[in-house]
Amino acid sequence: MSLALSCFIAASLASTLAFAAPVPDWVSAMAAELRPVAGADMEVNRYREMIAQVCQVERRTRVGPPNSRGTVNVRLEGRRRDGGNCIGGAEFSVRFTAPVWVTTRSIRKGETMSGGAEKKRTALAGSRSPVVEPLDGLRAAQDLPVGTIIEKHHLKVAAIGPGEPVQVVLEVGAIKLVQPGRLVACVRPGSVCAVLDSGARVSGRMIDGRLQVEPRP
Repeated sequence: MSLALSCFIAASLASTLAFAAPVPDWVSAMAAELRPVAGADMEVNRYREMIAQVCQVERRTRVGPPNSRGTVNVRLEGRRRDGGNCIGGAEFSVRFTAPVWVTTRSIRKGETMSGGAEKKRTALAGSRSPVVEPLDGLRAAQDLPVGTIIEKHHLKVAAIGPGEPVQVVLEVGAIKLVQPGRLVACVRPGSVCAVLDSGARVSGRMIDGRLQVEPRP
């Protein structure tokens, strides 16, 4: 192979190799559109292009959602100086963090979310609909292992009606008693009624998914 041919091949390869570049404004704008919750902090890095350097890019199209590592792929389309079409690609990594609900214990399907999660600032890579609103009155729509970032499809509205299981809480001074019960029809306006496993009938108010009853005088 001649020296001239070798130099030509090397120059051609160099013109199409991936190269790192500063993060342009359009990348930041595209990343911001992926923000899973309003107000989430965003960090963009590891931007690189894979396109001939003689290509003048005219269109940039995101290819699918970010993967589990936060990498976003972008299709680049443009024209060469001679008027011919050219295509290539780009990729960048984006990391979001926000205060969201995370399970602190395993929660079984149908169980109330009360006391099973805490809100903490967490990286949201791969999480598309994290929940930031209060979990009052909600139950798990599926089994949730400890450490799960709670998303909207993980939850369902807790049914409050006769026959539904409920945790009954009675507080007397510093003593808190929690017993399982089942909701029953209640004739007292503004109250929720239940029957304990012992057969005792109680009434009170629903607070954080539990029936809070008042001690009898």
